[in-house]
Amino acid sequence: MADGYMRGFFHYHIAYPQHFLSGAIRFRCTRTSQVDAFLGKNGSVDLIDHHNVPWDITLTRLLTGTRYEPLFDRLQLDGFLSVEKVKQARRLLHTYNPISEQKRRGCLVQHIHEIGQPFVMDLTQPTRICVTAPHSVIPVDLYPIVATSGVLTVRFEPASEDEGDESLVLRVIHEHTPVEYLPHNSHLQMVKGAGVRRFYLPKLDARKDGAWRWVYDDHRPAESAALHCLFHPPCHFPPVVVQPPKSKPLTDTDTA
Repeated sequence: MADGYMRGFFHYHIAYPQHFLSGAIRFRCTRTSQVDAFLGKNGSVDLIDHHNVPWDITLTRLLTGTRYEPLFDRLQLDGFLSVEKVKQARRLLHTYNPISEQKRRGCLVQHIHEIGQPFVMDLTQPTRICVTAPHSVIPVDLYPIVATSGVLTVRFEPASEDEGDESLVLRVIHEHTPVEYLPHNSHLQMVKGAGVRRFYLPKLDARKDGAWRWVYDDHRPAESAALHCLFHPPCHFPPVVVQPPKSKPLTDTDTA
């Protein structure tokens, strides 16, 4: 902003409605503090981070820490999060804490809800993603450390148009910092798609050419389960029984 101040509004955004865990608080930058400016197209845009993706506080972070309790309470009061949805989300996350996980591994943890969803990938850190299954969130390691620098925005795409081929490749959408491979990975090069100007992350095996592919593997059940959930997203989650509030017993005064 010209005066050095940033004006705007916090808002709750759900990128993929069928996955309520994709909800996140974002900040909409506006030229004025008037409410009408939030919906206006003239200069109204969501705040982005240094990776050129929308800045947000994800629902998974809201649910797994105390830092954002006031924001979480506000979402409930405003009706964005029902009691049932909160219970479902807590049940899905009962074995996974994204905050402690990120600290423990020192890597960038991404929650992937859909094939085609852009996410940030740092090639200097192990790539760890989380996929929503019907009963839990499945964390999986996909790509190891291969470079001394290199931050990319990528997305999963089907490896082929064959409906029977349920495997994925990683398409590079944007290179934020140049990729400098480690000496023992100097053979790696981005793979160019046939006939189109798009690049994919390469296979890690020096003996093989082509794009890296995420395929079913009987020896890696977690990775295979996560892959299945991306191709067949859970439409329904086990129902949660919400206990009604206990009513105050009637007294003689109440019935008089």
